[in-house]
Amino acid sequence: MENQRQDIDRLYQAISELRKLILERTDHLQTELAAQRKQMDERFDEQRKYIDESLQDIRSTMDAGFKEVRHEANVNLRWAIGLTLFNTSLILGLGGKLFGIY
Repeated sequence: MENQRQDIDRLYQAISELRKLILERTDHLQTELAAQRKQMDERFDEQRKYIDESLQDIRSTMDAGFKEVRHEANVNLRWAIGLTLFNTSLILGLGGKLFGIY
């Protein structure tokens, strides 16, 4: 009976030591997980910033390109209107000359 009691006491001691080890390792793992989460959050933030900066650069480049295209289209439209009015006046002038209006 005494042997069994000693065995039980040794088992309780072993179990308490195992609990301590499990708690220590759990705490260590939680600390590592928190550090890794923090590192991943920092990396994600860096990537977001990089992507945002890249998108702003692309937008500014595209806006500058569209501004140039709008300017060229405006100039071309003015030329087209001018040439249309010029051609119309030439045709009316020739028609007037042919039909003796002038």
